[in-house]
Amino acid sequence: CAERHQLRAISLASPAAVFVLEGRKTLRRGEERLDAQAGDMFLLPSCLELNIENQPDARTGSYLALCLSFPDDVVDAVCA
Repeated sequence: CAERHQLRAISLASPAAVFVLEGRKTLRRGEERLDAQAGDMFLLPSCLELNIENQPDARTGSYLALCLSFPDDVVDAVCA
């Protein structure tokens, strides 16, 4: 991805782990803000409405992240 992209009012159906590989990701919820850069990983719960901005790396012009979602039954098994 070579352009900045904004997603508004996004809500995940399942919890997820996100690992930013290249560029930056900004998450906003009201006044709260999380900035993640290449090498950062964070967890997102399901059903949490967020605004997301993906920003390409200034040097390479690319943005890349991995998003691994977890089905509810897997989360329930881990938490049990």
